[in-house]
Amino acid sequence: MEIVYKGETAADYDKLRQRNRKWKKETAVIQKIISGLDPGTVILDVPLGTGRFLPIYNKKGIRTIGLDISLDMLRQAQKKMKVIGIVPVIIGDARYIPMISKSVDYVVCIRLLNWVATPAAKDIIREFHRVVRKGIIVGFRSQRNIRMTEFIRFLLFDLIPTPHHLRRWKRLLRTFWKKAIGKIRHEAAKHRLGGKKPAAHTKGVKSTYHNKNEIISLFSDLDLEIAGSFYIESTASYTEGKIRPYSIYRLELKSR
Repeated sequence: MEIVYKGETAADYDKLRQRNRKWKKETAVIQKIISGLDPGTVILDVPLGTGRFLPIYNKKGIRTIGLDISLDMLRQAQKKMKVIGIVPVIIGDARYIPMISKSVDYVVCIRLLNWVATPAAKDIIREFHRVVRKGIIVGFRSQRNIRMTEFIRFLLFDLIPTPHHLRRWKRLLRTFWKKAIGKIRHEAAKHRLGGKKPAAHTKGVKSTYHNKNEIISLFSDLDLEIAGSFYIESTASYTEGKIRPYSIYRLELKSR
């Protein structure tokens, strides 16, 4: 698996994302899930990255192990460990976790599956299944075709400027304005970081959208039950005729 989070990309990772709406929703979901776990629960966070969830685990009394393929990202995580305490870390590939079977209670995996092909994603989920005793908390993006009714609704309610739809137009303008402000903030952040353009963390890597039914079927085959699903965001490409939802799933093992 290629290491793309290194150097400046690793150093600037949190700074360029912490105000992002998706980032905040992911954090809120993890806080909600972790709040329902018992203190002393053992979690393997893959990839640990900069340790964005470490303060959440620490507050709840969760025992944490981190795995990441990028040494530079783990170095960033060490900065958080100076505040909350040292966490055991492993440098490795999520497809080949160097741990014995059933050695942790849960695996937490956010964003990783958004950047790997479906066959690799399945291998990773199977490896998670091997090392857990209780369940998996995982996020992934899927893709489906836009239904004709959705396309018609888009035309009627978002494009035609009738008085009845002024509220929707106002919402569209507000969304556009927020994106413009977000772009300004992003450029300002780059300036504060020394006027350098941050290295593209996905350079040469294509975002992946999985077939939801295919992944859900794998969950079933592994005897994993969906105990909760948490919507993060959805994007629509009307030129490609696709809807692209992204959710986080809490999976529990039924037979253990």
